[in-house]
Amino acid sequence: MSNIGETIWLGVKKTKRAALRFPFMSLAAFLAFAFTIVYHHFYEYLDIPRRYWLFLIFEAIAGIAIFFSFMVFSERNQFDIGKRIGFGLLGFCILGLHFFALPDWAASIDSTYFLRFFLLVLTFICLATFIVFNREGEQMAFWRYNQYLLITFIVASVYSLVLFLGIAGAVFAVESLFDLTISNAVYIDILVFFGIFVNTLFFSSVMPNNLSDFEKEDEYKNALRLFVQYVLLPIVGIYLIILLFYFGKMLIASEFPRGLVCFPILIFSFLSILCYLLVYPIRKEAGYGLVQFFCKHIFYFLLPLLVVYFIAMAVRIIPYGLTEWRYMGLLLGVWLALVSLFAIFDQRETLIFFPVSLFILLVLGSAGPWGMFQMSARSQNNRLSSLLKHEKLLVNKVLDVDSVPTKLNDSLQNEVSSITKFLFYREKIELVYPILAEDEKKQIDAIQKGDDKIAAFNTFLANTFRLEDELLLKKELEFNLRVQENTVFNVGDFKTMTPVQLNNRSEHPAYFIQDTLLQSRDSALVLSLKPLLDSLSYNISFEQERYTAQLSCEQMSVVSKDGNTKVYAKELTFFKSEDSVYYIRQATILLLKK
Repeated sequence: MSNIGETIWLGVKKTKRAALRFPFMSLAAFLAFAFTIVYHHFYEYLDIPRRYWLFLIFEAIAGIAIFFSFMVFSERNQFDIGKRIGFGLLGFCILGLHFFALPDWAASIDSTYFLRFFLLVLTFICLATFIVFNREGEQMAFWRYNQYLLITFIVASVYSLVLFLGIAGAVFAVESLFDLTISNAVYIDILVFFGIFVNTLFFSSVMPNNLSDFEKEDEYKNALRLFVQYVLLPIVGIYLIILLFYFGKMLIASEFPRGLVCFPILIFSFLSILCYLLVYPIRKEAGYGLVQFFCKHIFYFLLPLLVVYFIAMAVRIIPYGLTEWRYMGLLLGVWLALVSLFAIFDQRETLIFFPVSLFILLVLGSAGPWGMFQMSARSQNNRLSSLLKHEKLLVNKVLDVDSVPTKLNDSLQNEVSSITKFLFYREKIELVYPILAEDEKKQIDAIQKGDDKIAAFNTFLANTFRLEDELLLKKELEFNLRVQENTVFNVGDFKTMTPVQLNNRSEHPAYFIQDTLLQSRDSALVLSLKPLLDSLSYNISFEQERYTAQLSCEQMSVVSKDGNTKVYAKELTFFKSEDSVYYIRQATILLLKK
């Protein structure tokens, strides 16, 4: 027992030392967990839109990469405490600017929000890879440092996953054995605690105290070679065979490549570069024929595949314009082409070129008038102008609103709706200014300055482009209802009580109320909610944008017409769209039967 106690005590001391060594990084990891708790359990008590807490979670996760980069740079250059605090404050400034730069008009969160965070994280991960060792003569130190970071992250992730599965399994056992109803959000909380907070502490606790240790010669681990040679390389080979067969099919059929081919090409390319980097120290040693062949020829294989990649991108971009994801695809394609050509022609085989070039491209592609967010908005706006010009709706380069009803068919209305929504959600709707008359420009001003931006935008679409109602933005009204705490439920003469948990976080609702009917996809549960909604309507304004309340258990109950079934809705979260469909996001229900 004493040995176990000593081990635990040493682990606590090591973790404490790591937290003090990387204080801002540890704080960011803790905040990610804290914001997750607020997002799941306490957001209704705070007068802040719920999506902001989700943004803060991702900002905190991005902060881990930012603060790690700054702290290892400070250690390498032996900065004093004042400079280290300054770098920490700089990191918070970067996160704050990024947070306030996020578009704020959207009622829901789409994938472009996650792209913004992904770019931020990836940019600073690239910075962390070369910010310590970047001088001439530090090639192998650079390799050892990054190999250590990769392996340590994988090991930390495995430990965190095991801890999560163990604790989550225990929670599930308690839930099952004691007939409790535990929200799925609790499992996500546990995942974030171990996957982000504990993972970060473990990662930082095993970092060498002296970064100059990476400059010392170290024996190449045979396990790493075996992993690359017998795991990664076969996977790369399978992808190459699939892509070659597709390339042959494309040539025989004389057809352009499909856009989906970009994904396997990217996977093949990144796995190939990973293999090349991992076996770099032994790429020329005798006895590793497969490794030598791979390192010598892989970038030659990449070049023709990249030609197919760019053709597939062009086939998608030319008719439909740029979006952020397509811009990102082009950016990665350009990077792959650059590193392939560099690896072929560079006699010194400089590894640092890989992360430095990606870092520069990510920075250039993220900000400025040439960045993906600005360029995508301008591309879609130009596409809208071209479409209207083709339909002869522009008179002296200004939209002829009176001619719109006779010129825009269903297909064109869909195009206009899609493009204008794209601009609206990115807060770039003012780009259409040049083609509008004065009255329409005032409607754009109403969108930018008004409180209800969605309603103003719908007015603009209806008045300017005469769009049908189904093509306008649907505004969802959010309702979060809970039974009051410490409530005693009256089971009466009902014989059985079954807890039911309904959860849906997907884009397409799994549960819905249509004509006051709650129904699951598998039809395992069908309940009439009309009496419940009728009773709630006396206490709730169904036109409020966001409503949160704690109600009595009887207010949150409904009895079937035959009296054999009663439902207590302990917790009910749903959204009402403008077409009066209620989408269930979460419901905790007690089902009583006689």
